[in-house]
Amino acid sequence: FKIPECRLGDDFQLLLDNPVYSDVTLVCGHKEFPVHKAILSARSKVFQAMFEHKMLENERARVEIEDIDGDIIFEI
Repeated sequence: FKIPECRLGDDFQLLLDNPVYSDVTLVCGHKEFPVHKAILSARSKVFQAMFEHKMLENERARVEIEDIDGDIIFEI
């Protein structure tokens, strides 16, 4: 009996790369990124607070960031 190779990281990358599964849009300048609330919240207390409360961004499923260039967000 052989245990299958763990591909969890690959599976998560497929989810991240597929906009069908995103639940919020991050807008930076003229660029829009389909992203995931759970991942943003896990990595940022600011996003966590934003999505836990009835903030406009949470209700609209759209977060606009004006002070960071879209190319930088893409690299992150």
